[in-house]
Amino acid sequence: MHPACIDYWKRWQSECKRPVTKGRRLYIGRRDAGTRLLVNEQEVLKLLEGLGFEPIDCSTMGFLEQVDAFAEAECIVSIAGAALTNMIFAPSKIPIVCMAPETMPALFFWDLAVHNRQYFHMMYGRCVDINNRSIFADFQIKLPEFKTILKQYLN
Repeated sequence: MHPACIDYWKRWQSECKRPVTKGRRLYIGRRDAGTRLLVNEQEVLKLLEGLGFEPIDCSTMGFLEQVDAFAEAECIVSIAGAALTNMIFAPSKIPIVCMAPETMPALFFWDLAVHNRQYFHMMYGRCVDINNRSIFADFQIKLPEFKTILKQYLN
């Protein structure tokens, strides 16, 4: 996304003057997508919910609901997917942890984070099916490594 597009949406967002409450910790999954699933998502969710994260499903939310949710974020954890592009509505200087299979170069999200002045960490997980090495492969992340990354951003 071109930086001018991000600037446009930031201006639009500020002109809307929608009331927001800061401090939400968001988890964006892909259960409805059918591909690029995090196979140990239940363990990840248990850990995140213990840290005050709330799972949101952008596919069931209207546009302004998505804008508001991301604008209120203090931290975002997400599986790489279209819903994460809403990070352009999130504040600057917040941490974003993006998870993807080891076969998916998700540089697009890093680029958005740089233009939006956010702290971005890409976490790659192991593909669970050796016969599917595409960007759509289901994957698993290592929980100890994930905990370490979260501690780094939440303390």
